[in-house]
Amino acid sequence: MDSTTSSPPLPAQSKKRWLRVAMLSDAAVTGANGIAYIAAATLLTTLLGPPAPFLVGIGVFLTCYAFVILLVGTARSLPPAGVWFAIVMNTAWSIASVLYVITIDWLTSVGTVWAVFQAFVVLGFAVAQVIGLRRTSIGEPAPRSEQAGSSHNENTEGRDVASNTPFGKTTIR
Repeated sequence: MDSTTSSPPLPAQSKKRWLRVAMLSDAAVTGANGIAYIAAATLLTTLLGPPAPFLVGIGVFLTCYAFVILLVGTARSLPPAGVWFAIVMNTAWSIASVLYVITIDWLTSVGTVWAVFQAFVVLGFAVAQVIGLRRTSIGEPAPRSEQAGSSHNENTEGRDVASNTPFGKTTIR
């Protein structure tokens, strides 16, 4: 018996579901954090260390970010630019959180643990989104057989070849 057998490939819907779940999970957790930072800033200042206005500002930012990610995650067709925005922002947030722990001295012990923990969670969202993006075909050109319906103009006589792309009409000489 061969132990290196692989499982059958996932259907397209299942592949896209992974990415959608990653986006919506990011939006839910981030939105909950943002609302908590706004609603409980005074309590969290005592527990975590940062001043209340700082927590409120971060809370507003996180709530707005979560709303954008919710819009991207619930779009009929997930826009690759929106997914890449989430990946970049989550990666930047994780790096900034670690730098924050290293450079800021107002964090309590609980605040330090929380900042490192949420940096890993947010990095996990970025990794899940990258995996989801790689599993799907969004952002990649359609296979040649699927391009037949587009205004792709094959030419073997040395003339220009025109094609519609996501970035507009492109002419290849």
